[in-house]
Amino acid sequence: ACGRSGEGSERSRSREGDMQAHPKRRRAIVGVVAEGFPTRKSVAGTDAGRPGPKSLSRRRVDFGTGMSQNLSRGSDTLVIVDDRERRSGVVQALHASGGFDVAVRRLVVGDYLVDNRFLFERKSLPDLALSIQSGRLFKQALRLARIDHLRPVMVLEGTSSDLRGCGMRWESIQGALVTISLFVGLPVLRTRSASETARTLLYTARQGRAVVQGALPRRGTRPKGKTALQCHLLQGLPGVGPARAARLLERFGSVYAVSAADPGVLAQVDGIGLKTAKKIAWAVSETAPAYRQPVAPTGKVVPGPPPQAVRPPAD
Repeated sequence: ACGRSGEGSERSRSREGDMQAHPKRRRAIVGVVAEGFPTRKSVAGTDAGRPGPKSLSRRRVDFGTGMSQNLSRGSDTLVIVDDRERRSGVVQALHASGGFDVAVRRLVVGDYLVDNRFLFERKSLPDLALSIQSGRLFKQALRLARIDHLRPVMVLEGTSSDLRGCGMRWESIQGALVTISLFVGLPVLRTRSASETARTLLYTARQGRAVVQGALPRRGTRPKGKTALQCHLLQGLPGVGPARAARLLERFGSVYAVSAADPGVLAQVDGIGLKTAKKIAWAVSETAPAYRQPVAPTGKVVPGPPPQAVRPPAD
């Protein structure tokens, strides 16, 4: 048997025993596997006859609105921990790191529910080996992968030294992970300790919030150096590629000078005609806001002609 396998195997046996002892919970699991995962109410089960928190069953779970409504105010990361994980070092690390709003509940599937969106199943490496031998790993992975409205993730915690004495070849473990990640479709993350697992939960929540707010990663590598960064910015203008960006920068010396230049002056640059110059001027121009209009001594804005909207030049 593996060395520190008691915690994970005990948690798994407890969950399987709960499903056998509670027919309703067992039917809920079957419904998850057969029909997907309609709401978070299916995740937060009952604990000694007590229902899960009202906020879980009242709010519909999705990847955008439900999360953004709850997180845009800069609140702490909400982590619901399965009560069979309360003795793990991850819970202590969550409390110690700060930035987490931790609640302990009975979860039907998974161990950590993060920000109403990400469902983590944590496994120590000794427990991973035992679950492969018993066939329990693939049942858990299939159950997690079929959840529709949450992002399930499996976290493998530990180092290679934890697998000493397990009696299982690395090829067998690697083959199981290939099946789970590529064929079952369940993402697999690696951490070395409980504190690193807690940080992974925090990083996941932060990046999830950024994606909800529209901060998607840009393609390509980030330019290094001021000149490369300036050319990169100029390439965001209509009709400007790498060669034209370099010529604009050579002619005007800065991005600001390019944005302030008149279309007739821009058209003098080699490779930029008047039509492209007008598009560039349209892209960087803006109407004068109210705070830039003349203000009377009384503090009121002096009435003037309405600003003319700048329309894009015709192709």
